[in-house]
Amino acid sequence: MHWDVEGSIRLDIHFFSGIAYAGDHWHVAIRGGEVRRGDVPGHAVRSMGIVAMLGTEVTIKSRVGDDWEGGSWRTILFTEDDTFLTGEKHIAGSNKLAIHIPDLDLIHHCAASRVDYNREEYFPQVKTYAERRGWTWGRNPDPLQQNIKAVTARRLTEY
Repeated sequence: MHWDVEGSIRLDIHFFSGIAYAGDHWHVAIRGGEVRRGDVPGHAVRSMGIVAMLGTEVTIKSRVGDDWEGGSWRTILFTEDDTFLTGEKHIAGSNKLAIHIPDLDLIHHCAASRVDYNREEYFPQVKTYAERRGWTWGRNPDPLQQNIKAVTARRLTEY
């Protein structure tokens, strides 16, 4: 998996091979803009959880390079209204800002712990990154599940 980390940021991403945080688990820690990770098989990832500070933006992509917007991708932005504080039994520890993505291709509440199959809805679809909508947006002509090739992480000063 290709990593592009902009600036000195701190975040943790937990990737899972199953829907709703089931199956194999891979943890990536980014400290001071440096990626500390094990090998994350992007072809296996189906759900994820992110722990970060407000203003952190993470984009998962099915393509590496300048034409990434032509493939499937999803951006997740940490805002005050669309994060939650983790509890004592959370995998990341307690009292940290987090967002859950129980299915990479569908939108759920930021604290969702499982997929609501009665309400299958895609995250807001846009043609370009600049058409930002809400706390998560992107494009998925093909599924993102089991198709992650790159991750970009950065901290915005205005969001």
